[in-house]
Amino acid sequence: MKKLLLRSLQEKETKNGGNIYLYTYSESYHDAHPYIKIGFAQDVSKRMREWKYQCSYEAKVLGEFPAEHYVKVEKIVHAQLWNQRKREKGCPACNIRHKEWFQVDAMTASKIIALWTGWMRREPYDEEGNILDKWRVRIEGLDMADPDCWDLLIKGLFDDDVEESELSEEGDSFAWSSDEQSEISGEDTLEGYYIDKSEISFSNDDE
Repeated sequence: MKKLLLRSLQEKETKNGGNIYLYTYSESYHDAHPYIKIGFAQDVSKRMREWKYQCSYEAKVLGEFPAEHYVKVEKIVHAQLWNQRKREKGCPACNIRHKEWFQVDAMTASKIIALWTGWMRREPYDEEGNILDKWRVRIEGLDMADPDCWDLLIKGLFDDDVEESELSEEGDSFAWSSDEQSEISGEDTLEGYYIDKSEISFSNDDE
């Protein structure tokens, strides 16, 4: 996790103007512990239509978070949730072992995403994509055994140069999706193709 944060931005990680989203199967929305998929897209609605066409299921979008360097943010979020990560044994529709699923409650996932999208808005990387020295020192000095280390890093316990108000500005908000926003029109259904959700199974991601 430290290594990922300290690593310079790769070319594809410099993109801005995207979103981090999380969704679950509409059928499992009310389950106590639904599997949640976390990914990125510039247009979340379009991405949901693509998933529906490819994998033939309705996605229940749980939230969208505007993010700078959204490719990097997704990697950081996935890294923090590594122990909750699950990989499909094989998608019944496209035969791909999708690996961005997590067995975590939506509120916990949302808090983690909001934490890192907020951090990225503080511009921790310079114009060349290198981590700023002040952040390098703080990250290298973190006690990884402390479960609250990332909150302490980002929320300013170590800051003497950042006002509390910077952490609660308008950009830190995110959108919970309503039923109307998250439901995809029946016109987008892949005609003649049906997936039995009971066929979808997961395994621990050991890779």
